[in-house]
Amino acid sequence: MNTKEIDIELYKGTYEYYAKYRPGIPKEVIDIIVEHFDIKTTDRVLDLGCGTEQVALVMDSRCGEMVCLDPDPEMLKWAKK
Repeated sequence: MNTKEIDIELYKGTYEYYAKYRPGIPKEVIDIIVEHFDIKTTDRVLDLGCGTEQVALVMDSRCGEMVCLDPDPEMLKWAKK
């Protein structure tokens, strides 16, 4: 596989484990991101490769809208739960 290619099958079938066992995002990390990028409560934020939306959960009320994209449809289905 070329290093510029993305294997969209890489995490296929792992969404439940990803949601259950992936460590959460510490509030302190989100605080750093919000401060560094000067994110306001009216801003729209893009999360590429969002997985099961751990970042979106801790960004709640920190920005106006989160746009979450992931190449794995199962990750997005799980994230909507």
